Amino acid sequence: MPLHRHKTQAFVAVKILAAALITLLVSSCATPAAVRDDAAPVRAALAAELDAILEDTGFPGITAAVVLPNGEIITAASGLADVETNTPMNAESLMPAGSIGKTFVAATALALVEEGKLSLDAPIAQYLGERDWYRDIPNGDVITLRMLLNHSSGIDVDYISSPQILPLFVQTFGADGVAMSDLGFRYSDIVGAISDSEPDFHAGAGFAYSDANYILVGLLIEEVTGHAFYQEASTRFTERFALADTIPTPRASARFASGYEPDEETRLPGFPEKLTEDGRLYYDPALEWTGGGFASTAGDLAKWAYDLYGRRALPGDLVDEMIASRNRFVPAELGWGYGLAVQLSEDAFGLRMMHGGYIPGYSSYMEYQPARDMALAFQTNTRSGFGANKRIADRLWRAVLDASNSTAAGN
Repeated sequence: MPLHRHKTQAFVAVKILAAALITLLVSSCATPAAVRDDAAPVRAALAAELDAILEDTGFPGITAAVVLPNGEIITAASGLADVETNTPMNAESLMPAGSIGKTFVAATALALVEEGKLSLDAPIAQYLGERDWYRDIPNGDVITLRMLLNHSSGIDVDYISSPQILPLFVQTFGADGVAMSDLGFRYSDIVGAISDSEPDFHAGAGFAYSDANYILVGLLIEEVTGHAFYQEASTRFTERFALADTIPTPRASARFASGYEPDEETRLPGFPEKLTEDGRLYYDPALEWTGGGFASTAGDLAKWAYDLYGRRALPGDLVDEMIASRNRFVPAELGWGYGLAVQLSEDAFGLRMMHGGYIPGYSSYMEYQPARDMALAFQTNTRSGFGANKRIADRLWRAVLDASNSTAAGN
């Protein structure tokens, strides 16, 4: 698909968390150096690297953001939000964030643990066992909140393809597609698809990444609070931390960047290459719910990584729990471990706390580096970017840190 390149449009949003400007030491891959408060070199480097990434990958467009140690947020964008109309991508372009939404689900559940309303290690049957739809859940008598959050429950179900869900989902496709809610769909209906399956392994004795785990956490949150999940997440996090661009994924938005699926092999059967027309998604994203369920911007995602993994949104001991709950059965070849809604790796950059996500037409990634107290996020309007997330992150980090270090060295 030929793409017309546009000059990068970079935008800077300044959000100062401290009253005084301070100089903090920041390491590059191996050498410590100071990150200056002057953001101009970082902004230019981020913008230039985005241009280079588009040239190398052929993505339609990309947005990115970095949060400096003083809380300053730098955003940039490159390429096209819509190829057919030649609409430039910009830092305010909205995109579904896929599984990054799981971090809001985990944060809400952990806040309830802190309040004594949930336990990480009590069987969730203690809270949901009286519900008719819970009876035949795989490992349902022993699975815990911790097991759901680190994907060690033994549940591994593609519920979207199930006979209970797929016929409804297909009816949402296209310009005339209806909403899942208009078809009488409830989130507890997903459990019916889960109930027909056998566990992959004994609870706590394996790793199987599945949205179904987080659908159950969403139902658990609503059970103990008596409120809709999105209400809890909004009150506790998106409103409190001024994440104004992070919203439950709508079917349509004038701010949507159009999503593309150029790879026929990974495209869902019947899906067109372009999945957003006039700001409306080809499918109803409501089915994702607490398996993801949020649309956002790179700026908001970087700020959320900075707040959540940086111990601002949750007490430090809960963040420690997120890391310590690393599932020991995650295959080494994946290159990362998985705790409670956090992917973990350690390399020349130090400890990296991250989460990626995709949904048809879009890919997102956010990361926090504790040693630097810095965060980075990016989004692309194609799912083709998902497999390259870590490599793209490495490139952006190097560009940002090199710019910061060069500026510091010249002063």
